[in-house]
Parts: sequence; structure tokens; C-alpha cells
Amino acid sequence: MWKTYLHNLATKGLPSQFNEMETSGRLQNFRNVKNGVFNTFDGFRFNDSDVYKWLEAAAYVLESQSHPDLQKMVDECVSVIESAQDTDGYVNTFFQLNPKSKRFSNLAVDHEMYCAGHLIEAGVAWFERHGERRLLNIGIKFADLLVTKFGKAEPARFCGHPEIEFALLRLWKVTGNQTYFDLAKRMIDHRGERPSTFEQELTDPETGAIFPAAKALHYKDGKYDGAYAQDHAPIHEHRTIEGHSVRAAYLYAAVAWINSVESNEAQIEALEAVWSNLTLKRMYVTGGIGSSGTNEGFTHDYDLPNLNAYAETCAGIALAMWGSQMFALTKDSAYMDIVERTLFNGVLSGISWDTTKYFYENPLESRANTERKTFFPCACCPANVARTIGLIDRYALSVDGDRVYIHFPISGEWTLKLPTGEAVLSIATSYPQKGGSTITIKKAPKAFELAIRIPDWAEEVTTDLKGSEDGAEYDQGYAVFSRSWRSGDTVELDFHMEPKWVESHPAILDNSGRLALSYGPTVYAAEELELAKAPQLAQLLDIEQLEQTGTALDGSPLFRIPVIRETLDFPDEPYAELETTEREEATLTLKPYRLWANSGPSYMQVWLRHS
Repeated sequence: MWKTYLHNLATKGLPSQFNEMETSGRLQNFRNVKNGVFNTFDGFRFNDSDVYKWLEAAAYVLESQSHPDLQKMVDECVSVIESAQDTDGYVNTFFQLNPKSKRFSNLAVDHEMYCAGHLIEAGVAWFERHGERRLLNIGIKFADLLVTKFGKAEPARFCGHPEIEFALLRLWKVTGNQTYFDLAKRMIDHRGERPSTFEQELTDPETGAIFPAAKALHYKDGKYDGAYAQDHAPIHEHRTIEGHSVRAAYLYAAVAWINSVESNEAQIEALEAVWSNLTLKRMYVTGGIGSSGTNEGFTHDYDLPNLNAYAETCAGIALAMWGSQMFALTKDSAYMDIVERTLFNGVLSGISWDTTKYFYENPLESRANTERKTFFPCACCPANVARTIGLIDRYALSVDGDRVYIHFPISGEWTLKLPTGEAVLSIATSYPQKGGSTITIKKAPKAFELAIRIPDWAEEVTTDLKGSEDGAEYDQGYAVFSRSWRSGDTVELDFHMEPKWVESHPAILDNSGRLALSYGPTVYAAEELELAKAPQLAQLLDIEQLEQTGTALDGSPLFRIPVIRETLDFPDEPYAELETTEREEATLTLKPYRLWANSGPSYMQVWLRHS
């Protein structure tokens, strides 16, 4: 499955996105900076970030496969960025092409640091995966400018859209430059203080002209609130998830990372409280987060509508980033349970199987009113989901000291650096289509631990170290094998996946009397192209009669269930007496939610009427 996604991205998805960046003016903005063609900026003020995320995605996709045409596109992007960078390190085409605009004057809404963060992350990706420093050096110059300008400035300042914090931590990790870590920590530690620097910025007339909704989003009852940008209180006081969903999860990912290096108990307590509030009361079954399009974020507990669910693709990606960092902080598998849920459902739903079309929002119901797009005016999601697919190995496996974690199995051969040397693992699996996997040690240094996550959905799990009586010990949701490994040692793993019906909390009113189907980590949906067969017209008859029937695009099983369905045979009027509606026996076919809408607009439901 992942190999297909990566191949499609290399040959279709990323070239298609590159063409969109050309036709939309994103790349031309950089060329215009180089040529001094001022007052010509085209698009949203944060459009540079789409180019940077595309470059990061390309770094991962090109690591495992050679595609000269895609490499040429990469070279063109890097060249135009390089040519646009000022001598002091600054590069942001919105400001460079609008000479009257004041740089770093309105961090609440201008996204300068947000764009810089994605530039830095792209540079880190090319260095980590290819040893290439050209883009990294561009990012370092910009980061050094930020350190000089904001490292000790009073009052402390930070970006309205968190992202730079995580990027600086990635840069610190590859360079060892402590000033990047310190700046990220400073931005986090001072966020939420009063008076907020955003308050004065939001009264600037230029802000109103650029972003008319800015004040309404940041204010509540006529006063500055700051929740939209997670500036409502210092981090250690946060207890509920608030505001813009992508901003929140990006911020908390950085907070978790910093606390895995320098522990702050009050911040850790806040992280755990906010995570609990999100995952227990404000998250969709698909792992989607942020139910409202008004603020692209959160409202109140259990407000999880299906038809108009926002659940932005980027928000799911941000949640996966945050969950991975929470795992790194705590070593608790419960965080990776959520990472898996959102990656396999709420993130992959954001991209078509051929990788050329995308969802910005990911509703859990459609009435033929939702269709994937080839691009968006605000195109944060296409390149973001591409880079996330490219990073799937980092989500699947990680190393901590002499312990190798397999968070979920993914086929391939993996070379992992341990304190005692290199370990090479080969994994053969059809996961998530099937529950069985074989893990073979191809090369082993001295003794190390192999920790395999036991998913929260798995009711029966078998692990077998071939040719050995040694069993696994269990540690925070992981089956841990600790021994001196030999080349050829094999662990057989089976999660014994079975379809499972799920119900939701009664306070989630949209789901009252409804069930959803899951199979392993995959959430399923019923989808039909015709109104007469729409799942909205159907009610489950006997859930015990669920049966497998064929396979989906990615090889996952399809399921069929008998239903009683209302027909469209009705008088030519909107209403009639009770029992006018005719019903018929029928069947519904359920497919993985991540694969819906690959054939155009359709009628879709995750939560099906049961009682």
C-alpha cells in the first residue's frame, strides 16, 4: 500500500502539485523577487509554505526511488528560493514584493515565521535523507536571523500560527546549535502571557486590510481572547483543546518535544490534560479533529457533526506529529494508538488513491456534495499529506537507546542505528489489510530490545519468536523481546483482525442510534453513487450477517451487510401520512473510509442507522 502511494506521488501527485504551483504564481513570486518586479505578489500571504512542504515531500519520496523529472522540479524550486533570499537571510515573497509592508510587524496574522518553519523543515529533510546542504543552508540563514532578532528581544514574540517551534527543534537536532532550541523554548514559555503582543498588532489597520476576520477570530465578547492562536493562557495552564486545530497540535508537538529534553512537570500535566480532552471528547472516530469550519478548529465537548465535519487534513497530520512526540515523552502506546487511527483514516482520506486529488475537509457523511480537488487557493493540505506519506517509516518505527520500537508493521528493510551498532530488520506484512507480519533480523549488533506495539483495538494477539522458548514482556502496551539476536532470527506476529461494530457516546447526537464498522485500524464507510441507493436511506437489519465480499483499491477487504432501505417511490409532494414510504430489502457495501470519493461525488456515511 505505502509503496503504491509513494510511486504515485513520484510519478503523478508531486508533478501535478508542481504544475499547480507554477500556474498559481507561487513559484513566479520568487522569480519576481529576484527580478525586482514589485507589487506583483499573487495568492495568500502564506503561499511560500506550499513550495517548502512540496520540497520536503519530494525529499522523502526520492529517497527510495529515482525520478529524474521530479528531481529537475526540485532543483528549479531550490534555485528560485535561493535567488530570492536577502543577504540577511530573510525570504518571504509576500513582504519582499510589497516594499511598504513592514516585516515582523504583525506576527499574529502574517505567517512569516510559519513560512520560515516549513522552509527550515524542508532543508532538514534534504540533509537528513540525502546529505544535501543547499536548502538546509537557506533555512539556517533564516533561522539565524530569527535568533538575532527574537532570541533576547523583550517582550518575547512568536508566530500566530505555531510551526516555527517544531522546525527550530528539527534544526537543532541536525546542527546541534543550542540557540535554535532556546528560541523555540522561549516562544513556548512566553506564549499566553499578558499583555499579549498580539493585542496591539490586531488593531493595526493593515491587519484589517490583509485579514478582515482576524479580530473576530482572536476576540471574544469584544475583548482579546487569544484562544484561536493558543494565546489564551500560558501553556502550563491549558486544560482543554481550543482554537485553530492545526495551530494547536503543531504547538503541542513542539511542547512535548521540548519536555522530552528539559522536563517541566506543569507543562507535561497540561499536555496530558489537553490530549485527554481532545481524544475523549473532541475527536472523530477517524482521528479527525477540529469540527468547525468557522475557526477551523474546536467548539465544545461532543460537538462532532458528520455532514459538515471540518476535520482538516492538515489537522490530522498535526495530531499525528503531536502524538508521536507524546510517545517520545512518555513511551506509552496509547499515544501511538491515536497516531495510527488518524494516519490510516483521517489523513489518508485527504488524498486520492492516485495521489492527484485532495480533500481539505474530511466529513463523515456526504450527500453528493463533496468532491476531491486537484488543488486549492489555500493549498496547505496537498503537499502536507504528501510529506506525511513520505515520512511513514518514521511513524512506523523508532529507536530509543537500545530499544527498537515497531509502532505498526510496514513492509520493507530498515537500517536502524543503535548505540552498539547497526541493526537491519526486514518486515513482511499486508498490514493494515491483514493482521499477520513476519519480522526478520538481517543484521544485529549486541543485545537489543525489540518492542512491538499491541494495538488498542486488538482483542487477541500472537507473538512467536521462532525456535525459542523466550516469551515477550509487556511494557506500556508493547510486547518486548530482549535478547542477543542472531542473523535470521524471526518473530511471527498476528493481530487476528476481525470486523468490529462501534457505537459512540450518547452526547454525540449525530450518532444516536447508529453504528460504525472498523477492521483493525481501519474505519469503514458505506458509499453509493446514486441517490436511490444512498446509505442515508438504509437501516441495518442484522449486524451478525456482515460478510466479506471482494477487495478495495488498496487490497483491504470490502464488507457487505443486509439492510432495509427506503425507496424513492413517494407521492409528488414533500410530505405524506405515516407509512406512505415504501421499503425494500437490500445490501450495503462498506469500504475503508480513506478510499471514499475516488469515483467522484457520492452519498457516504460512516455512522449507519441501527436502532
